[in-house]
Amino acid sequence: MNELEEMIRNGREAFDGGATPEGSEERFLEKWDARRRTRRVTLPFAALAVAASLAAVLFFRGTESRDWLKGAEQTPEGIYSGYLAVVSSVWEKVGADEDASETLAVLTDEAVPLGDQLPPELSEDERTAILRDYYNTILDGVNKISKTIN
Repeated sequence: MNELEEMIRNGREAFDGGATPEGSEERFLEKWDARRRTRRVTLPFAALAVAASLAAVLFFRGTESRDWLKGAEQTPEGIYSGYLAVVSSVWEKVGADEDASETLAVLTDEAVPLGDQLPPELSEDERTAILRDYYNTILDGVNKISKTIN
């Protein structure tokens, strides 16, 4: 970068006083106008995307959340077992419905269960609360999938 700066300093008059090649101003203005037209087109799409995101947040925020794991033993292992029991019952209900089973798999499959990822410094009560919130949120989605299957 220093070589470039030095070259510009030493040949400054060539940069400042030199004539621009013929047609370069027209090409620049064409590119400038094209960018302005693109900006006009993308702005409505951006506004639409923001509105859709806001609507989705409000929709899901307004949905009823339930404590799916209320009857489960209130330990990290009990919460996870309760979660698996609910998911298993929905898997049985899904059966051969390909779309529902694909969506359910995306929602519920975990390479590593969250309980195994939590730091060991957390107390059992903290781990239980985190797992309960996490799996209740997933089970809200599982419930929505379950309602679409009859």
